[in-house]
Amino acid sequence: MDIKTFTDVLKYPFVIIFDNANGNKLHKTSCSFVTEENFNLKMITNQGKNGYYSPKEYYEDIRDATVVPCKKCKPTQEK
Repeated sequence: MDIKTFTDVLKYPFVIIFDNANGNKLHKTSCSFVTEENFNLKMITNQGKNGYYSPKEYYEDIRDATVVPCKKCKPTQEK
């Protein structure tokens, strides 16, 4: 999946933010932690060197044991 813009991320109900410093977290794309500013910093300014965004259509698509749910938005199988 080739995500180039923040708008691409928002087309999906979930996103995993892979982050080398803070750990990998699953968010609803409506979460206040999922912002265009954060996306631009991680993906454009830092060119994905410390992590990246991986949008997901279905909760069941999350198969990475290093990913934990966001404590703020509490994503579940319901969109």
